[in-house]
Amino acid sequence: MGSRQLRKLDRFIKVRADNAKHWLKVLAPLSDVFDFVSVTPNAVSSWFGFPMRVKSGAPFTQRELIQHLQSKGIEMRPLNAGNIAVQPAIKRHPHRVVGNLPNADAIMKNGFTFGNHQHVTPQARDYITATLEAFVAGKVKK
Repeated sequence: MGSRQLRKLDRFIKVRADNAKHWLKVLAPLSDVFDFVSVTPNAVSSWFGFPMRVKSGAPFTQRELIQHLQSKGIEMRPLNAGNIAVQPAIKRHPHRVVGNLPNADAIMKNGFTFGNHQHVTPQARDYITATLEAFVAGKVKK
């Protein structure tokens, strides 16, 4: 089964990259409340998800946003990254931490992702976009 799926991998990655490119473009006006990822030059991302981060000082929290989007049928998750040094499982393994890791903490506290796979339709992309825009518009005081 895996070898058959590998034949489709390039197409899957292209669809996911197209989705990500779309979201980066249409969500750019929300950059006052969100940080978006970028791909390192000369690298390729599989874009298995579309990660974002609620900026410090935004008029809502990551948790509020996730709850709202999930209530609208959009599956969201906090990033499963961030400061691994505070994860309970890491305590069982020898490790050392250098510094306070404020960026890792910020990603863990404010980061989230929604799924991005090869079956996300343009209609689904637009629904996610419109739902994000409406939520932010309802929270941002102009």
